[in-house]
Amino acid sequence: MRHVKKQVATVLVVPCYNEEHRLDSAAFIDFLADSAGYFILFVDDGSRDQTVRKLNAIKLAAGADSVEVMSLSENRGKAEAIRQGIQKVLSNDFPHAKTVRFVGYLDADLAAPISEFERLVDVASRLPKILMVLGARLSLSGHAVNRKLARKVIGKTFSYLASRLIGIPVHDTQCGAKLFRIGNWLEVIFEHEFSDRWLFDVEILARVKALYGANASSVVFECPLESWHEIGGSRLTLRDFLKAPIGLLGLVVKYRLPGMRAVSLRVSDARPTEARAVYDLFASSEKSLPANGTLQSDLDRYAIPMATKRSAA
Repeated sequence: MRHVKKQVATVLVVPCYNEEHRLDSAAFIDFLADSAGYFILFVDDGSRDQTVRKLNAIKLAAGADSVEVMSLSENRGKAEAIRQGIQKVLSNDFPHAKTVRFVGYLDADLAAPISEFERLVDVASRLPKILMVLGARLSLSGHAVNRKLARKVIGKTFSYLASRLIGIPVHDTQCGAKLFRIGNWLEVIFEHEFSDRWLFDVEILARVKALYGANASSVVFECPLESWHEIGGSRLTLRDFLKAPIGLLGLVVKYRLPGMRAVSLRVSDARPTEARAVYDLFASSEKSLPANGTLQSDLDRYAIPMATKRSAA
């Protein structure tokens, strides 16, 4: 009997580091069995335990047309594991490259159940102008969002400061459930390594702000999670929390302060030569694009969504 290739519309990237005892294999296998159009790319971040063995067992059970295991030779951190996973999905040699519409990531411990990721996909499917859907751990009536009080207070405070400094109003910057619409814009966001392995969620937003300027908020959508539970074994330490404000200020200098440092955003080298242009975007200035719109015309030609043309100051 001739094998019919699975039509994949959404790819879920799951970064893993020493998850042997926290990985719920059955949850992933059952999800793929019950949900059509999904593909899971596990990215092992140089685990030293039996994580890879468990991931390969999931692949064997679910099928190679639903699961792939990508292994990094050494531990690079969650940010780089996710970046390399998304880059793989965006590459021309990804087996489902022609059909994929969305790609996103979810923490391996499933603090946010996979069903929540489906809700993000539903939002993106209904709202075609939205490029990025963020899961948000909000304490709302009827929602089963359980967080330790200390982490909740620290998280809300950090998210408030980060959103104010970056320039996109977001209630929860650090939730490990995020979804992106496939497009050339996404290649720009994930082309370069992130500055910090723990603050990369904020840096993604900073890059979106640099790319879209005043229109950034109109392409980002926050979706309150209905279920989220604190899972033990977090690798975030007190030292990481204390370093976070310094890292956040570094992102502000890099992406927001005019005259300090340009953000070099470009289409990946894998794209045609004509489209490999580098644009220096200052999110807080009015000099993103020239008044004559020449750069914007070139971008439109290659369907690279950028900030709307603005008049020079």
